[in-house]
Order: sequence, then C-alpha cells, then structure tokens
Amino acid sequence: MIMYITITIYVYLDECYFTVDALPMSQSNHVGISGKVVLAVETYKEFHEKYKHKTGDKELVAKQEAPYGYDSVWAVAKIFNESIAEMKHRDTYYNNITNWDLLAFERGLCKQHQCDAGLGTDLLYRDLYTPPIKTLVLGAGCSDVSQATAQVSHLWNVIQFMRVFPPESSFNNAKFELLKSFNWKRIGTLHQSAQLFSMTNLDFVERAWEKGIEILASESFTNDPIQNVKNLKKREVRIIVGNFYESYARIIFCQAYKEKMYGANYAWIITGFYGPKWWQNTSSEFPHDCTVAQLEDAIQGYFTVDALPMSQSNHVGISGKVVLAVETYKEFHEKYKHKTGDKELVAKQEAPYGYDSVWAVAKIFNESIAEMKHREQTG
Repeated sequence: MIMYITITIYVYLDECYFTVDALPMSQSNHVGISGKVVLAVETYKEFHEKYKHKTGDKELVAKQEAPYGYDSVWAVAKIFNESIAEMKHRDTYYNNITNWDLLAFERGLCKQHQCDAGLGTDLLYRDLYTPPIKTLVLGAGCSDVSQATAQVSHLWNVIQFMRVFPPESSFNNAKFELLKSFNWKRIGTLHQSAQLFSMTNLDFVERAWEKGIEILASESFTNDPIQNVKNLKKREVRIIVGNFYESYARIIFCQAYKEKMYGANYAWIITGFYGPKWWQNTSSEFPHDCTVAQLEDAIQGYFTVDALPMSQSNHVGISGKVVLAVETYKEFHEKYKHKTGDKELVAKQEAPYGYDSVWAVAKIFNESIAEMKHREQTG
C-alpha cells in the first residue's frame, strides 16, 4: 500500500514550522469499491459536501482525515460481504456447543489456538448473552485470555475470578535455584513475544544481573524463532532459558537439532505446562521438518519448572478433605477423568488448581450473602 503525504510550511511572525500529514485525496486513478473514480476531483467535492451536511459544517478535530474514515467504512462493508458464509459456519459451530461441553471447548481452543485472546473474549461475550444471567466468571486458564477478558467483563457488571494458579514469573525462583545448583553463571534466554512470556523474561533478566549471572544473549520472536536459535548458537550460548508455547517449542527444538544444540554440552530450561509427549504433536499452522526421533534427540535432558498438582500442606481444606491425603488426590483424579472422558487436554496437570478455584468462588459467594442482603435493604 502506498501512502501519499503533504509537507506544509507555515510562516508566522518571521518564524516557520513544518507539518507532515496524509493527503485527503488519493493519487491513484482507479475505480474504488464504492464504484467511484478515486482520483476524480468531483468525487472528492461530492464527499466533502456530504461531510459538511452530516456534521453541520462544524470544525471537528482532524476533519481532514475524514476521507480515511469513509474508506474504512467501505473496507468494513467489503469484509462483511466476503465473510458472510464463514460467519454462518461459525455461528452453527458455536450454537451446537452444550453447557458442559464449554469447558472442554475452552481447553480445545487453548490447544488449537494457543490461548487466543480474541477467541476467548468472543466466548465470554457469547456466554454472557446466553441464559441464565451470569454473576461471576471463573478463568480463563491462559494469562493472555484472562487479561483480555478482564478488561471487558466488568462492563457487564460481572465479577471475574482469575484462578489460584501461580503466575509464570513465580517459577523464576526455581530456575535460579536450578542454575545455582549446577553453578551455571553464563546463560541465554529465548522467549515468545506474548505478554505472559515477555514479563516473565523481563523479571528473570533483571534478577539474573543482581545474582551475578551473565546474560550472553536475550532473544525474542513473534512468529519465527529459527533465526533466534541461530543467534544463540553464534553467541556460544550453552544454557538456554526458554519461555514459549508448545507449538513453537517443536519448531525451536527442530532448529536446535539442525544446529546441534543438544547433548551433554547444552541445557534447556523451558516452561512446564505443555501436554504429554508434546513433541509428538503435529500442526499445519506451526510446521517443521523434523521427525519425532530427531526431536526426541534434541529434547533429551531438558528441564521444566511447574507447580505441584498436589498440596504439601497437611490440613483439612474448606471441602472437608485432608489436603495432603493421597486418597483425596486419587479421588479427584478419578472424577476428573470421568468428567473429561479421560481426554489428553492441555495443561491437565493444573486441573487441581481449577478445583481449588471453584471452592474459592463458593467461599466468596457464601461469605458475601450477608453483605449483599445488607446492600439490598439499604438501597
């Protein structure tokens, strides 16, 4: 796309200043989607007269940019026109989801779309407009989705309880202990440019310098991590702390295999919430050209850091069960398998935290009844 700009010189009291702005009239002589010749002066004059009529000829802020608003409306119309079939298909797909299937569907989204904030917000919107009226929303399981939905859920006067699972940055403490135990002082980092990982990496790098750990290279990527892996090799990084989703982990370790960045001279420390045998999964959206056997060679000896699925505190919880009891965890696990059909869902090791979250929500409601009644009585 070509953007034409204007440079204007203003002279006032023997002083001058320059401004740079976009041209309000296109320099491309073709018929636009509105059916009008874009470059025609008559077209611009016609638009300007209609704009003056609609606005009462008021001096609105940035009115010189109004033609771009006009073009935006036509662009939106074109998008809607070309996407009607796709929208109908999606509506049918969403409307066929049952209430109980919603949990499994959300997990499916995390697996297929790597915790997509847009799709998570769309699910929230659809669910809020589906009876019964919602008072509280629990989740989401992914930080990116939680952040996006939390920005809008309050607009429906809905309480959003995130979860009791610790943030990813809290695992940096364990990573530092791991580095200390092996006396690793020179390392590199590689993270995906999602806020979940960017904030975690920033916290890690800042604290690493304080602990006397030298960061040889700190690489980040958005869609393609291949060059970043090559950069780590060039900087002779042998200890890599990685923060990225499972789909990119396969691409990264495939490239690590090609660069021979594995074996006794290398160590990878990565996030721990991947699914079982994650390196065996395939995705057309995130392709790589390594075999499973090659990936297994590349990941040999990697470290992960994750939260314990079972509490280490030996006390009776609000459910009336002893938290540390093995029988309690086995009972929960059997019920979980029954409810989910024993499917290999993403991050199923974190399911006990979901269980605790539900109990926390129940406790919130139970202890807030008196307060809610008081507010109703006092108006």
